Amino acid sequence: MKLQVFNKNNSTSKAGRPKYKTISFYKRDRTFSLSSLAVADLDISLDHKVLIAKDEDSKNQYYISFSKEHNNGFKLRQKKSGGYNKEHITVICSCRDVVDCILNDFKAEKSATFLLSEKPKQIDGLSWYAIIPNPIKKI
Repeated sequence: MKLQVFNKNNSTSKAGRPKYKTISFYKRDRTFSLSSLAVADLDISLDHKVLIAKDEDSKNQYYISFSKEHNNGFKLRQKKSGGYNKEHITVICSCRDVVDCILNDFKAEKSATFLLSEKPKQIDGLSWYAIIPNPIKKI
């Protein structure tokens, strides 16, 4: 038998910087949030507005677009975390219809976290990031 031993030299007990760009949807308060890596890599600010689209030709394929010029997009806001990590700020957005539709399509009862594509697709002159349909975490 060969054991892989975890100790303080080869492991960390603190949450590190996220390794993936993710988006999480929460049924309780009908919001979705972006990981800090997604916000940093995509250079998203509170001036940006969000559009979410569902591809009607593909089952459960969604896209998200961020732009300062989306006049009818959803507004982003910041929410400070509670608990042990009070300095962490999450970028969130509220939209009951979007959250309900996505969580219902993926049969998630409370929440789900998905990856965002690395590169956007250009569709109708807008940059759209795919919300990758295999959830990382579904509750």
